[in-house]
Amino acid sequence: MSTNDPGHALVRDAVTTRGVLFQSVTTMGPGVGLAFSIGVGAGFAGGGLTLSVVIALVACLLVAFSIGQLAQHLPSAGGPAAYAARGLHPIIGAIVAWGYSFTYLLALPFLALLMGFFPAGILVTQFGWDFGVSWVACAMLGLAISFVINYGGIKENTRVGVILGAFEIAAFTALAITLIVVGKHNGLDNLSTKYANVPGFVGISGVFAGSVYAILAFIGFDASAPLGEEAKNPKRAVKFAVIGSALMVGIYYLFAMYGAEAYLGPRGFSSFGTLNSSDPWILLAKDVWGIGWLIILLALLNSAVANTNGIANASTRVFWALGRARILPKALSDTHPRLGTPRVATIGIFVLAVILTLWLGEAYTPTVAYGLLGTMVVGLVIPIYMILNVASFGYYWRFARKDFNVIKHVVIPILGVAAFVFPFLAGLGLAVVSFIAPLTPPISYAGPVVIALYVIGIVVVIYHWQAHPDRVIAMGNTLGDDETLGGETPPPVAIPGVVPG
Repeated sequence: MSTNDPGHALVRDAVTTRGVLFQSVTTMGPGVGLAFSIGVGAGFAGGGLTLSVVIALVACLLVAFSIGQLAQHLPSAGGPAAYAARGLHPIIGAIVAWGYSFTYLLALPFLALLMGFFPAGILVTQFGWDFGVSWVACAMLGLAISFVINYGGIKENTRVGVILGAFEIAAFTALAITLIVVGKHNGLDNLSTKYANVPGFVGISGVFAGSVYAILAFIGFDASAPLGEEAKNPKRAVKFAVIGSALMVGIYYLFAMYGAEAYLGPRGFSSFGTLNSSDPWILLAKDVWGIGWLIILLALLNSAVANTNGIANASTRVFWALGRARILPKALSDTHPRLGTPRVATIGIFVLAVILTLWLGEAYTPTVAYGLLGTMVVGLVIPIYMILNVASFGYYWRFARKDFNVIKHVVIPILGVAAFVFPFLAGLGLAVVSFIAPLTPPISYAGPVVIALYVIGIVVVIYHWQAHPDRVIAMGNTLGDDETLGGETPPPVAIPGVVPG
């Protein structure tokens, strides 16, 4: 099916560079990342947590750079799938598409659970509401708001993302400034291993262990890549957004965590993540702003909605691309005739999100289900980040040799792969080193589920490769020009006896 068919095409030139940037920013969820990911690392890094964020930022910038190198040549709604297909092999690209689609599919109920238990907990403590009723109502309301925003068209959608993302960053930045001004523990010790004093994780080992959880807060910087067919000047916009979002949010994380350490003091920082019933930022805001803590509450709720919206944008575009390639049912490639929204994919993923949210939340409690799905998301996405580093080398070596650079396309990809080895092991609880703890049920179920999903994906892709290889090849097709081959789309991988359809 031609991508020029209005019934199966996205809206070209609909998203500005700013909108593409904030697609990545909101998918990272700066407020949620601070409140529910980075703080966990304090139990390992103690007062070295700010340094842990530095390590995480460097690791993610390495991957972001490799993605940016690919994005400047391959604008596609397939995003990482198209990058892996062109840089390595169509089979690998299709497997990446499979893993990427499930990453963001599971991320929707993951955030819906957060939108359920976080505000419900506030309603219980402040007003005595019933938690069992409140969390369901809050989760469904959050999903409904995100669905309306997402279905309304990518131009309006990304405008909302800019507003929501800017608000949460501004709120936490203002709080961090206040904490630094009134804090009595400013100094370079906050950026060293001096107070990395958690028993069993003293010094650099604790800092590195803390960086595992800091990295979780960066996941989503790649989410602008699937907007490659809807962005204005996509080769520049996506590259700028992937790298720029990781850098911008990383600096914001550093500033905020430094502020928290300056106020509380780094010596006893190991308990940071458990303060105020694991809600330390609300406590800090109450201390220094009084009733102004409601601004941080609003910023966190805003962050969860914006995060959900960004994830929905990415997942719907990838499922749309899979439908276009007919790896999944063709109906997924249907778009709204006026809005250009991938309407079947959008409706489908939100329906699945409702089902998974209610099922897992009732089966395991919302907070436990949140941890289970979050662990699955980490297990699914980190191998993709590793593959994209390798794909950067493969693409430039095979198709862009005149632009090949040893630092950009060999050294940085190798460092990028290495940076994610331990976070991947930690994310699935594979305790092969001392600072990685084995997971307990039901969180431990995440590893087998991730493995099963990838095995199923491999089987599906191999089936299509044998029966319909043109569909697998289609995952590597891009819109726009490929400057490395004289302005034309790169030729597909040749298969003896097969004419791609």
